[in-house]
Amino acid sequence: MQIEQLQVALKPRTMWECADLGTKLALRWFPSLAIAWLLIALPFLFIAMQFERFLIQLLFLWWFKPLYERTVLMALSILIFDGRLTIRGILRGFTDTRLWFYLTLFRFSWRRSENTPIDALEELDFTTQSQRRQWLYASDNRIAVIVTSFGLMIEAIIVLALIALFYFFTQSDFNSAYAGALKILNINEIGKQESTFLLSAIFIAMGVSAVFYVSVGFATYLNRRTIKEGWDLELGFKKIVNRLGVLVLSAALVLPGLEAIARESASDVEAVLSEVLDAPEFNQTKTITVPEHLSEYVHDLFRVEDVEPSRIQVGIGSRVVSWILKFILISSLIVAFVFLIYKFHATYGSGVLRRRAKGSDFTQSIRVKSLPANVLQTIQQHWLNQEIRESLSLLYSASVIYVDAKFTCNIKECDTEGECIRKTRDIQADARDTLLEITQLWMQIAYAKATPSEERFRSALQRFEKHVAPA
Repeated sequence: MQIEQLQVALKPRTMWECADLGTKLALRWFPSLAIAWLLIALPFLFIAMQFERFLIQLLFLWWFKPLYERTVLMALSILIFDGRLTIRGILRGFTDTRLWFYLTLFRFSWRRSENTPIDALEELDFTTQSQRRQWLYASDNRIAVIVTSFGLMIEAIIVLALIALFYFFTQSDFNSAYAGALKILNINEIGKQESTFLLSAIFIAMGVSAVFYVSVGFATYLNRRTIKEGWDLELGFKKIVNRLGVLVLSAALVLPGLEAIARESASDVEAVLSEVLDAPEFNQTKTITVPEHLSEYVHDLFRVEDVEPSRIQVGIGSRVVSWILKFILISSLIVAFVFLIYKFHATYGSGVLRRRAKGSDFTQSIRVKSLPANVLQTIQQHWLNQEIRESLSLLYSASVIYVDAKFTCNIKECDTEGECIRKTRDIQADARDTLLEITQLWMQIAYAKATPSEERFRSALQRFEKHVAPA
């Protein structure tokens, strides 16, 4: 590695600056690094799809991740030193037999992103490698754990996002899309098409995550070598040597030859020196007074008598302006702090909540009047007509409205099922358990598309009539 060809500025960086540098490297060369990753990962994807069980496919694809990451590292090491990418250069790291340690002994290592550059690029023996890793990363290994954790999180987020996008664009409504997403995440009952799609989504997530994972690890490796080995100083000295070479060559061309200088006699030189020393500038006498004590020196240094009156006025004026600005800043901070306290008290203060609850009686009465005249009869009629969703929807809505009107829970129309359960956890136990059971029935039909049994429906209806519905 020729550090004078490095495409990044070498300087000691903090842990977060290394992560930022690695992210920028990944974004700069993302297409090239992604292609290098696909060069090895794509054949393994096709092999994994030949297995029948999805878990075996996933395990096979995931186990060989160190092989895919090695190609990204080799490509990045070539690009960052201003080299030309070739397939031979990318595959150069696979000639190392120690690579198989990352598929067995080091497969679950949290520090794989930091250790791989040492093993792949420095070509040391096994004992020297171990000592080298301990020496480079002895002070801090937090970033390796953080990068690995964030890589797993990014993969999970990308997989969930791809699943959501696929079903939101292929299904007609939200409920169908939600049910399809839940179905594909149920690995035990997944079909052939769903397993192929899910494996492809995981493959894409692995590729995106691997580019950033390897780049951040390589940036950390460069930073540790800069701190431990002084790469930034070495690069600076090499630049100075290159510039001095140009300067010496230029001086040799511009300055007169050494032979012409040697022809001058010593007497001529002495005559010139005497004329210079006899000049008036070299024959002046000046008296300097040095104070005996430090306090006298400080007093003489800051004497006000030697300063012009206009400058004193300017100094006083600037101090007054700075005091005014400080007063305005402190006053603004105090006002902002008081305002935040007031807003917090207005939102969460017990007195305000009681006033809001009392003022919402009229709204609660309107919500109760919006229900049918005979709620129980309407719910049962929908159930007999096989309108299961409408029946449970009315049962859930009536339960929430009646509980809110009876116990003043401050439930809003925009609250989700979970928020309604949370706001009613301190009410009477029978009413709370009844609302929880009815909410479970409603979520079962609304999101999972599963019809509850007749027994559960009748049980929930009886508990609703006994503990929730008004007498």
